[in-house]
Amino acid sequence: MKKHFFILFLFSSILVLSQTKQPNILVIMTDQHAASALSCMGNDNVSTPNIDRLANQGTIFNKAYVTYPLCTPSRASMFSGKMPHELEIYSNAKVGVTKNDFKDGLGVLMTRNGYESVYAGKWHIPELSMPDGIGFTNIANMGDEGLAESCVAFLDKTHEKPFFMVASFVNPHDICEYARGQRLPNGSIEETDPKDCPNLPINHPIGPYDSEILRLEQKFNPEVYPTTSFSDDDWRQYLAAYYKLVEKVDTEIGKVLDALEKNGLDKNTIVIFTSDHGDGISAHHWNQKTVLFDESVRVPLIVKDPSLDNQVKTTNQLVSIGLDFMPSILDIGGANKVSNIKGQSIKPALNGGSLKQKRDFLVIQTMFDGPNALQTLGRALVTDKYKYVIYGQGKNREQLFDLEKDPYEMTNLAYNSKYNALIESMRKDLYAWCVENNDKVVMKRLLIYPKQ
Repeated sequence: MKKHFFILFLFSSILVLSQTKQPNILVIMTDQHAASALSCMGNDNVSTPNIDRLANQGTIFNKAYVTYPLCTPSRASMFSGKMPHELEIYSNAKVGVTKNDFKDGLGVLMTRNGYESVYAGKWHIPELSMPDGIGFTNIANMGDEGLAESCVAFLDKTHEKPFFMVASFVNPHDICEYARGQRLPNGSIEETDPKDCPNLPINHPIGPYDSEILRLEQKFNPEVYPTTSFSDDDWRQYLAAYYKLVEKVDTEIGKVLDALEKNGLDKNTIVIFTSDHGDGISAHHWNQKTVLFDESVRVPLIVKDPSLDNQVKTTNQLVSIGLDFMPSILDIGGANKVSNIKGQSIKPALNGGSLKQKRDFLVIQTMFDGPNALQTLGRALVTDKYKYVIYGQGKNREQLFDLEKDPYEMTNLAYNSKYNALIESMRKDLYAWCVENNDKVVMKRLLIYPKQ
């Protein structure tokens, strides 16, 4: 009898040990957070000590791009592993995505793999107002007030399973309401004395050969872009407000990280910090998102893995947040990758390794939407060195930027004959990608036809 009891005890112990080998995973998301809007990125206009401590202990991905610079298409992409056009979603309207698109979504797969999967905060995927029913248990509704406290309460509990928790904050998204002079949904901020506001960025002016359609979209859609008549001081106030909203959400993030450490969970929890898209932050006279400039399409990505002794500090490998988010978390959690998703895990990069398949470029999609929008389509193809952009209409609808020499995208090289061969090559790559990925809308309406 004692022998049988010992064997049973030993088996149970082995089972518990095997379960603890799966790390906890904490994803912290902000909304509308430009990659540069962190003090750990050298930005002295903002102080983000809590996100910085993740960066100090983890890896910063300097070239993390979204699949679509708008909340719903980007988030749907992240949690399904598919490009927005595959989901037939091009705006924040409640069309396109259904639960069928998430039957093998991230929450379902992680729960199936033995995780306690919980979601707190902003979800914003059409037809799915809350993440319940697709693998997640919802522990807090959208809104930053009380969100961190809900996460802390969860972390304070005893957990029989490894957990996969998403803490999805709204801010600094409230900058949208600020620009319109409206009440901020997640609490007010103090106005900054004009003399203490940040200076305008070097790329604040509209550059030569700017795409005409961008200014037309601003003109005809003032509800989204109420900044066309902003003075320099107005823009500086905008920047000050944006950075205060970043600091505000950083404080909330600190509460979650403190609870992780207080409960001793930081030793076995991989923490991922990112965002669904950026903000114009006054570059090129732009507020909001949707546009394909880096301020809107490049986002923070920081990963801390406490199991690694020599985690690299930074990496410049190209990452597609929409495509790579899901396979990365599945890899970290020891789950099998879904066969029909095209992204790849970023886990090897944490140790200084390369992604399994070298990525020559990534593609970003967009369409301008709103009450009076012109429904302009756009696509960007980003390589290690260059970015090629094409919009569906208007003068100067093509853009080419040398991201190494011109990281602020101030000089459009698309109308310089020295770059004709490069532009044609990137057109061909984008067209081939559209054909391979069945992006029919673009092929019909963007008219990307490489020379024969």
